[in-house]
Amino acid sequence: MDQPIPSIEDLPPVHKHLFARAGIRNCSDVWMNAPSDIARKLKVSTEDVQAAIDALCSVIAPKPTLLAHSEQCNQPGCFTTGDPSLDEALGGGVRLGMMTEICGESSSGKTQLALQLALTAQLREEENGVNSGVAYFTTTSALPVKRLTELASHHPKLRDHSAKAFTDNVHACSTSTVPALISVIKHALPQLCKQAELSKGKLKPIRVLVIDSLGSLFQSINRTTTSTLVERAKSLNE
Repeated sequence: MDQPIPSIEDLPPVHKHLFARAGIRNCSDVWMNAPSDIARKLKVSTEDVQAAIDALCSVIAPKPTLLAHSEQCNQPGCFTTGDPSLDEALGGGVRLGMMTEICGESSSGKTQLALQLALTAQLREEENGVNSGVAYFTTTSALPVKRLTELASHHPKLRDHSAKAFTDNVHACSTSTVPALISVIKHALPQLCKQAELSKGKLKPIRVLVIDSLGSLFQSINRTTTSTLVERAKSLNE
């Protein structure tokens, strides 16, 4: 959310004044500066700056809602994960227009689920899919096509369809650095979506993007410092 800080009615004036003194006008500018740097610039305590940031986050953060209160999977814009229990836990499935983060320990099945989602999104609406093509961006290795094909051939919800038709609508790209990923999302992805639209039905429209995985781009052997965290925040904001 990027809005002028002075326009946020519920933010106490003392915090607005602190941000104004620091030359911070918009919410997005807050995430680009380390609290310690703001404190040093204003000659105030880091605790005072952090209190202002916490107050801002509290005011602008969207209020959480139960997935069970959202649209169910038989409504447009929601597709099955391929697992009934997981669909139920998610209030129906995975939704378009939202970011879904898959977290877990190493080798816990994150990529397996991501591959499965790249296939189930292609199902027709009457099959609890959204009839969508998928852009699948990898960051550490190439797309595991063999695993993808095996899933398409053997999963109960998918095996009655052509495995090749599924894999033809998964558009893979390897992006091993943050700048490469940003460039692909800004430039290559829109072109890919346009190509799918102009394919006259040969390709499904691309409405789902999978990044496998975002966290690996920020893993470093260097010690985590305020500077590296700020740099990471800038990259994530882009």
